[in-house]
Amino acid sequence: MHNPITLMQKNEGSYNYLGFAASDEYCTPRAIESLRKYSASTCSSRVDGGTTALHNELETCVANFVGKPAAIVFGMGYVTNSAVLPVLMGEGSLIISDSLNHNSIVNGARGSGATIRVFRHNTPSHLEEVLREQIAEGRARTHSSWKKIIVDVEGIYSMEGELCKLPGIIAICKKYQNVFRSELEKMGFEVLGDNNSPIIPIMVYNIAKIPAFSRERLKRNVAVVAVAFPATPLLLARAGICISAAHSKEDLIKALEVISKVGDLAGIKYLPVKQGK
Repeated sequence: MHNPITLMQKNEGSYNYLGFAASDEYCTPRAIESLRKYSASTCSSRVDGGTTALHNELETCVANFVGKPAAIVFGMGYVTNSAVLPVLMGEGSLIISDSLNHNSIVNGARGSGATIRVFRHNTPSHLEEVLREQIAEGRARTHSSWKKIIVDVEGIYSMEGELCKLPGIIAICKKYQNVFRSELEKMGFEVLGDNNSPIIPIMVYNIAKIPAFSRERLKRNVAVVAVAFPATPLLLARAGICISAAHSKEDLIKALEVISKVGDLAGIKYLPVKQGK
């Protein structure tokens, strides 16, 4: 008598990274229980008739896990990218996309109406070149600052089998996320404009304080533009700071130190100072 031969088949093409889609002693009974209770398909969450208690529970779990107030779950990755990007971005915004991003990201970017620029696949150094250039030049024709900038990458490039060089890309994004403005606000200055704008007006208000503010800064080798009546209303004098892609991190730190000291001397810190970094 011959011994029976058991043929084991393994699915190696499922993109089932966590193994949840396979038969499992923990997941399978719960999946069967959910099928009996909620039916085979209710579409994605947020679709009419599609949101169930399970969707709400999952979204709460995801939000708690990543430390955010809320989360939204989609039924598939393609829809996530193609649907979310047009919501986050729009005309006057800039999307900087990896050259080998999935088609879902490409279509989502195109559908957003935002300007799209591409950097070489998984190359943080080229991302920095593109980012510096776009921040310096601003929007086409008007050269005004971008309303919003987003860098789009994939965690795993499914067609290439490569992991995203995320630490390097995050470092570049943090380096240019125009931080100067938030530090001024922490110091107690009242500033105007959008977060991504390289032009940062500091409100002085009292036109008589402009000369002292300008002189003391120049003594310390930091130059900004002083703007007062008639260029502004009489009681809305301000100092204009323009961040350039040519500024190093050290330049910005030095400028913040000087502006803080001079702001104290001139008495133009009108907001409560925020503690901590």
